[in-house]
Amino acid sequence: CFREKNLLLLLRFRIQDHCLLAAFRNEDGGVFLTLRAKNLFAALALAFLIWKRKAIFGDGRVAAVAEVLLYAGIVGNLIDRVFRGFVIDFFDFHWKSAYHFPCFNLADTFITVAAGLLILCSFGKRTS
Repeated sequence: CFREKNLLLLLRFRIQDHCLLAAFRNEDGGVFLTLRAKNLFAALALAFLIWKRKAIFGDGRVAAVAEVLLYAGIVGNLIDRVFRGFVIDFFDFHWKSAYHFPCFNLADTFITVAAGLLILCSFGKRTS
């Protein structure tokens, strides 16, 4: 069940639930992680990040931006899962019918950008 609207040649705005869920299906077609397990994992990951924030993010503006983006992405997806029972994905990039990138949402984008920024920060100066 989804609604869609073509915005550009390569982008379709599509509201769809469980767009990436196919990656988490077992051979029977059932989902091998329950909603409670996913919510618990996300909450524990968030708590761990807050607890170890200095060791993970360190100091600096880029690291601070990465930290905020990561928190926003985790909380955004967690809110969807808690109140809707699933995450709504809505960005759908495609090239004609030959190539289709998996559907994603803004929270997924925040998490991905944060991971990229943290990787870049890891190449910076190290102090012992």
